[in-house]
Amino acid sequence: MRIVAVLGLMAVSVAAPADVYKWVDSQGRVYYSDRPDVDNAERLAVATRRTNPEQVAQRNEAAREQRQVTDTQSSQQRRDQTSAQAVRNDVSKTRDEQCKAAKEQYRVAIESQKLYRIGKDGERYYLTSVEIDEARLNTRRAMDQVCGTTN
Repeated sequence: MRIVAVLGLMAVSVAAPADVYKWVDSQGRVYYSDRPDVDNAERLAVATRRTNPEQVAQRNEAAREQRQVTDTQSSQQRRDQTSAQAVRNDVSKTRDEQCKAAKEQYRVAIESQKLYRIGKDGERYYLTSVEIDEARLNTRRAMDQVCGTTN
C-alpha cells in the first residue's frame, strides 16, 4: 500500500529538480549536459514540470485555428489582389481601345477635305471650313483627353 502511495505522489508531483551541468571548453564554447564530462563542470539546479496533455492539446488547437484563420485571410488577400490586377488589366485594355478609336477619328478629321454630320432626316449636311476647323479641334481635344497625351 505504501508503495502505491509513493508512486502516486511521484506521479502527481508538479516540479522535480533535475541536475544539469554546464562547462566551457578551451575554445570558449559553452556546453550543457545531464552528465559532467569534465572536472570543472558547474552543477545547475533546473526545476522541471510535468507536461499537462490537456493544456498542450488546447495550445495546439488554438495554434491550428490561428493558422487556419491566417491561411483564410491570406487566400482572400491573394484572390483580392488577383481580382484587382484583372480590373487594372481590363481598364488598361479598354483605355487602349478607346485611345485607338479616338486617334482614328482624329486622323479621319485631319485627312478629310470635307466633313459632314447626319441630320435628323438622315441627310448629310457638309460642314463649312470654320465648322471643319472646330470639329478637328474638338476631335483633337477628345483624343488628348482619352489618350492622356498629345500624339
